[in-house]
Amino acid sequence: MAEPGRAPLPAAELGEAIVGHTMYDSGRRFGIRWHWAGYYRADGRAFARAWWGFGEITARGSWTIDDDRWCQFWEDVDWSGGGRNCYRVRRTGDGLRWRHVEGPHAEDHRFERRRGDPFGLAPDG
Repeated sequence: MAEPGRAPLPAAELGEAIVGHTMYDSGRRFGIRWHWAGYYRADGRAFARAWWGFGEITARGSWTIDDDRWCQFWEDVDWSGGGRNCYRVRRTGDGLRWRHVEGPHAEDHRFERRRGDPFGLAPDG
């Protein structure tokens, strides 16, 4: 369901809102605090890390902007559900809300947006 007064970002604004930034989220599941951060570079590559009290997973992926949708695929992890997933993105204060519209991993996200790569996710800067 669309948020009142918040239209999805057009393709021209998606790159500005996401590229060069880190999307961050955290929460609790089964009594354990978890964190997820993904950094998106201008060259179409993405780097992410999920971590919790006793472990972590890192991943590499790719992204594109297709018909006003942010699309991404994560390699070597099941975050993509085995395929490419696309989202309509809306601004929510200082963050972004990603609503899933295509692909096997049907999950929406609400992210804090942090400038640059504050978690050092991209191995070569």
